[in-house]
Amino acid sequence: AAIARSVGDLEREALVLDGWSNTLRVRGRFPDSRVRLREALDVAMRSGSGYAVGSVRHSMMTLAAQCGCHDEALEHGWAAIEGYDTLRDRLRALVTLGGHLLEIGQGDLAERAYEAALEHLQEPYFRLFALDGYAHAAALLGDPAAYEERSSVLEREDWRPGGPDFTGQVYLYRGRAWDRLGDRARARIWFDRALAWCEEHGLAGTLFAAQAGLDRLDSNEPPEPPGDSLEPTTAWTLASRLDRVGSTLAGVS
Repeated sequence: AAIARSVGDLEREALVLDGWSNTLRVRGRFPDSRVRLREALDVAMRSGSGYAVGSVRHSMMTLAAQCGCHDEALEHGWAAIEGYDTLRDRLRALVTLGGHLLEIGQGDLAERAYEAALEHLQEPYFRLFALDGYAHAAALLGDPAAYEERSSVLEREDWRPGGPDFTGQVYLYRGRAWDRLGDRARARIWFDRALAWCEEHGLAGTLFAAQAGLDRLDSNEPPEPPGDSLEPTTAWTLASRLDRVGSTLAGVS
């Protein structure tokens, strides 16, 4: 950051601070990460770079989500979508936003985010995640027919761009989806498949989550709760923004 500052490259300085903040976040140093992100946002705003502003806001969404500040995360997520100045980056932020909405059980809003993204997405990696999230939103909404139909679309895609991590997550979330939809036998099949895949590929985090799913089935516990609720004004504001997300995406190329 000091080198970028010395030559007056504000965009690079903002991105270096952003990267530093992400390193701190991964290490669990959330307060320090937040400080670096505030510095990064100030520099990014002064740089005039849409990419820098979007990147920093994107990171702010991720940090807020990890801290459980869901309303704040969604506000930063939308600011990232509007901040980025290319369609590719706006779609990337929209897919991330949809993923956070899934994590907190907002199936309806997640569904709308993914629908909007899939109208434009061509990049294989993010398209895979959007298709998987779009299917899972149907499970959250209690619609097994839509879930199966959307899952079948994903089956016809080439999964290789997502790598082993993506496959493990798909298996895990299929287990969770069928658990939520009340088909515990199918849930067990997918949790078992996720466990075997993760053991083979060394995916510890997803492996533990799959084992937790199996343990819950063995103990006859109900499905995981749908997640934390949002403030009514946050949900309403985001819904209205998603109503016009097409124009937000159409404003860039």
